[in-house]
Amino acid sequence: MAECSACQQDYYYDPEVKVLYSEVCDHTVCQPCISRLYNFGPYKCPACEKILSKQDFRPEPRWLREVATEIEARRQILYIYCKTENDFRKTDGSIDMDAWNDYLDVREDLIYRLANPTSTKPEEARRERAEIHKQISAYEKENDHQIKKFHAKEPHRKFRKLWHIIEQETITAKANSDVLDDEEALHPLLAEGSKHEKLLWGEPPPAYDSPEAELPLLQLLKGDRMVVDKTTLEKHMLGGGYKQEVWRDAVRKEFRNGLLDAIRASISVG
Repeated sequence: MAECSACQQDYYYDPEVKVLYSEVCDHTVCQPCISRLYNFGPYKCPACEKILSKQDFRPEPRWLREVATEIEARRQILYIYCKTENDFRKTDGSIDMDAWNDYLDVREDLIYRLANPTSTKPEEARRERAEIHKQISAYEKENDHQIKKFHAKEPHRKFRKLWHIIEQETITAKANSDVLDDEEALHPLLAEGSKHEKLLWGEPPPAYDSPEAELPLLQLLKGDRMVVDKTTLEKHMLGGGYKQEVWRDAVRKEFRNGLLDAIRASISVG
């Protein structure tokens, strides 16, 4: 919608003229009319006659502002309220679904309240949000250890996700290919210069009270092939006397061969 409620002109095909939305009533007014009507102080809305000021106009409609507000609220809450089903596992190994669902309800309630304060008055809405942030801060302080532990594992979760993508896309893309021996058979995510190169080939992040976090990222078995990280490569370099570049190329070649073997095996089985 690009029609001004004041001059009744449709500026859809005239991008040089901006049509803004009232934060109060969501009606549209073009910039020339805003300057004409509101430069000298508050004035009524041309559509509903609510009193508006020049500062009440925004480039986005109300629904888009509400979506952006909820996305930001969700991002803030999920960073702190980050427990998973495994945090509600009972001694017998099963998940306490009642406790898990209660936790999800509390989390979603906080997101909704943070994004949708009950008061329409700005000052009261700010006070409501301040009270919610106090509650969040208290939870964060009480669960500081669990939150830090969760985020310390983030590189490992991202790595496992990337590795799953690499396996699935490589097998799918090359299943019916006649060029399995070509260099391009190596997945782009594993190529040197990839934006994920540091995560996939770099040193593991520092551990945070977790045996899992201490494991090197690229330490996965593919059949009888072992792919190792750069720290391990440096240790081998000291023992064998070879340059790191030589070992890196050798490991990449071994990984590629192992991956191609796995692809051929999956094709033959299929």
